[in-house]
Amino acid sequence: MPVGGAPEEPRRGQGRQGPPGGRRVPGDLRRPVLPRGPVPGPHPAAGPQRADRRDRAGAGDPHRGHQRLPLQREGRRRRARHPALHPDGQGARRHRPDALRHRPVLPEEPGGDGPRLPGVPGGGREHADGGRALRHRDPAAQRPRARLRGARGRDAGELPLELSVIEQMGFPGYFLIVADFVQWAKSQGIRVGPGRGSVGGSMVAYALGITEIDPIRWGLGFERFLNTGRKQMPDIDIDFDERRRGEVIRYVSERYGEDRVAQIITFSTIKAKQALRDAARVLGLPYSIGDRLAKMYPPAILGKDAPFEACFDRNVEWPRNSGRNDAYANAAELRKTFEEDQISAQVIEAARKLEGLRRQHSIHAAGVVIGREPLVNHVPLQRTDADGEIVTQYEQNVVELIGLLKMDFLGLRNLTVIEDTLAHVRNNRKEEADVDNAPLDDPLVFRLLQRGNSPGIFQMESPGMTRLLRQLHPDRFEEIAALIALYRPGPMEEIPRYVKGKHDRSSVTYLHPLLEQVLSDTNGVIVYQEQVTQILQVVGGFAPEAADMVRYAIGKKKSEVMAKAKTSFDSGSLASGLTAKETEQLWETIKPFAGYSFNRAHANGYALVAYQTAWLKAHYQVEYMAALLTSVKANTDRMRAYLAECMALQIKVLPPDVNSSQLDFTPKGDQILFGLSAIRNVGEAVAECIVSSRKEGFSSFHDFARRVPTSVLNKKVVESLARAGAFDSVGVERSALLVHDPKGGLMLSEQAARVIESTMANRRSEDAGQFSLFSGDEPDDAEASSAALSPSVHFGEQLTAGDISRSELLAAEKEMLGFYVSEHPLAGVAAALRYHADAEIADLTEVPDGAIKSVGGILSKLERKFTRKGELMMIGTLEDMKSSVEVLLFPQTVNETPPGLLEVDRIVLLKGRLDVKDDHPKLVVMKVSAVDLSAASMALRIKMPLHTCTPDRLEELKAVLAAHPGPSPVLLYLGNHNKTTVLRLGGGFTVEMRNGLYAELRSVGVEALA
Repeated sequence: MPVGGAPEEPRRGQGRQGPPGGRRVPGDLRRPVLPRGPVPGPHPAAGPQRADRRDRAGAGDPHRGHQRLPLQREGRRRRARHPALHPDGQGARRHRPDALRHRPVLPEEPGGDGPRLPGVPGGGREHADGGRALRHRDPAAQRPRARLRGARGRDAGELPLELSVIEQMGFPGYFLIVADFVQWAKSQGIRVGPGRGSVGGSMVAYALGITEIDPIRWGLGFERFLNTGRKQMPDIDIDFDERRRGEVIRYVSERYGEDRVAQIITFSTIKAKQALRDAARVLGLPYSIGDRLAKMYPPAILGKDAPFEACFDRNVEWPRNSGRNDAYANAAELRKTFEEDQISAQVIEAARKLEGLRRQHSIHAAGVVIGREPLVNHVPLQRTDADGEIVTQYEQNVVELIGLLKMDFLGLRNLTVIEDTLAHVRNNRKEEADVDNAPLDDPLVFRLLQRGNSPGIFQMESPGMTRLLRQLHPDRFEEIAALIALYRPGPMEEIPRYVKGKHDRSSVTYLHPLLEQVLSDTNGVIVYQEQVTQILQVVGGFAPEAADMVRYAIGKKKSEVMAKAKTSFDSGSLASGLTAKETEQLWETIKPFAGYSFNRAHANGYALVAYQTAWLKAHYQVEYMAALLTSVKANTDRMRAYLAECMALQIKVLPPDVNSSQLDFTPKGDQILFGLSAIRNVGEAVAECIVSSRKEGFSSFHDFARRVPTSVLNKKVVESLARAGAFDSVGVERSALLVHDPKGGLMLSEQAARVIESTMANRRSEDAGQFSLFSGDEPDDAEASSAALSPSVHFGEQLTAGDISRSELLAAEKEMLGFYVSEHPLAGVAAALRYHADAEIADLTEVPDGAIKSVGGILSKLERKFTRKGELMMIGTLEDMKSSVEVLLFPQTVNETPPGLLEVDRIVLLKGRLDVKDDHPKLVVMKVSAVDLSAASMALRIKMPLHTCTPDRLEELKAVLAAHPGPSPVLLYLGNHNKTTVLRLGGGFTVEMRNGLYAELRSVGVEALA
């Protein structure tokens, strides 16, 4: 519902009144003019894409589809047609010189008549301008002032230079506003991230406590953040504990006025695959046609679908700024279909026009806009349907374009995990974990990373990153930052050279000796954007600001600026002693890195969070894993992976218990208690009632029924608790509370239901004032009172256990918790599965579409389907101890499978082709096999990098193998970057493969191969 901005449309049948000459309206209203293009309306030649947009806009309203559409910026093509919308503002100024002013509209300090800046509250020293306020921080802010003095002492010239640039560009108020809400958040115990983005290079931000990264120590440059040559607002993104981000936004809203603060709208657009399906539907074609074309589309890269232009034009870069087109080759089938099939071509043409149009709106994940005066004077607003939050009707780019102050308040799950871990350490160990002052050279942390023990570590959880950690063997904080910067499309190609340079310094070479001073700390590889600017300075002779402008122009593909810069670079490089060939080669090398590499400050900020999470995992494993499990309790796949990690670390996770579990996962000694709120059908409200009611604990099921609120005594809730095993500690077996359900599975037993019904009847009677003689004489004797009211149920009666198998109880537990907790059917055979399969299910997310893989696990779900020809096919789920995958078996595979293998709870080996759709792999099964689970049928294969094969490490390996004697032989793979040698260990080193063995192998830096 709009609350400001554009007036409402007139009702049907009414005319529109307005002053003649629309350009006089802003002056009459004393409002600034905003640039815009024409509002598009229905057009008979618009084709199916217009029809589709009307279909979606006018659902339920025959007239709504013909209303005017809101202002839309559809990329460079529209800006080219409507110069008033061009970012440089030249078109707007030609039409109206006052139409676009690149001036940030900063908020005023609350209280007082004139503009005042945050951080200088009333009653203290007043300053005439923000620059003086920035130089003279509030004396109450002792920590920032101490940092300021320290910064001046370390580099006397850096801070005044930064302050001068900030004042010259008119941004002192911006820094003070950010410092104000960051300080407030910290004062409220809200964890704030150490800094993300290029702001980490600012000494002023560090001195004010906005960031926790020392730019002097890590050699971070200020020019990447602010540059007088780039007329842009500074961009400071702040991470908060995701649970408390809203508190910071409320603080800002209250401080500057609710009418001056709003969140920012965001529009989700129609992506190519969805456009194909939509186009087929609108054209009246069968769904199968659009779906078939969508399945021909290239797989997404890092969650992003390639645009149509990348599929049909080999010269388009995809991923952006990567210097290549990965989508074109993978779209050959789509292009062939487009050329050969007329109907498909019609669908694709319509879909290309739909691509990029807005589908729906939501609230931007981070953006908040703050105005000096009510925002309705500058931007149209609306309330969200869900909770009535006020949001702008313009996207963030337009909000920034018209000069409003936009800041990003991000919620980061890992900060929540850190904060929860610290609380667990206080409660479980009665000590404080000072993660903020953890030494950055802790050998325990690097040992953990070198072993690839990275599940749950920020930015380092993927299987690919785990392998990379084992290859690199990081032992410096700078290497963590470099890995984070390199592990992304584009820079990833340089990883082998970076790793090799770490272990073999003789392999590090430079195009010219001048480059050594820039690239020596990254093994001769360009890793960061700042290295591009340094090369431009050292080799090309550019000044720091000019070098950053060139980097920016290269990244944005500004051809005119690049051409001029290339000329200057050529002359500067030749003057520095490079040959013409070397100059050209170096220019072509730095071009892609200027676009897709991380800036060093951003990588360092991420690396610090990664290091802190690794430090907590290394020193406080149980507490950290409990916090980690809580953070993903709504994500079954992530929880399964972290439970598997607990098992690998030999941390026992106990089933939920009404007598000891809290709302969330909590450590208890060296074990973890499953959280009550994570049980299906229970939730946080019910869990809170149970925890607050138990006091010294429940002595029996009857005691539980008497003491908890009636809201808990819902049959569905009690049944869920029983199936999850939450009543095991009250002296009643699960089989006494559950019986077989005629529809399948287990349900609440009749005797348990009678206890609940009797208790509810007693409660109702007591509420109505109907007390028995017993309750009047003995008000504390709840059992006697209840028995008198319900003589059919005696509260001392023992509930009788039924005949339910252990496997059925485990299946019920899994249904309530999402996975097996008490006992996993694969626990004893995981090693055998790893031996026979060539991948684990979790690894499939990094396997390309169409690859053939064999995976092992248990069939947890299997549905029978029939094709149009009446042939039997099956769809199911295969899971191992870490993850799960959807499996599809077509009739031929079903018919070729031996009897008895395609059953739920059967352990099988599946070989199939990977079908990757929207980053969710599916296995199209080609063969189903039984698994030989005997330990003697396989060998333990272990891998050790050659450079780690020291006498001490070999002794540690021998001790681990000797501690697990058994029938399986051991194959040791010793390798470097060029060659791997396989050694079969002698008969004295045969082992029994079990989870404890794998955990101990990891502890000595040895990887067990699948």
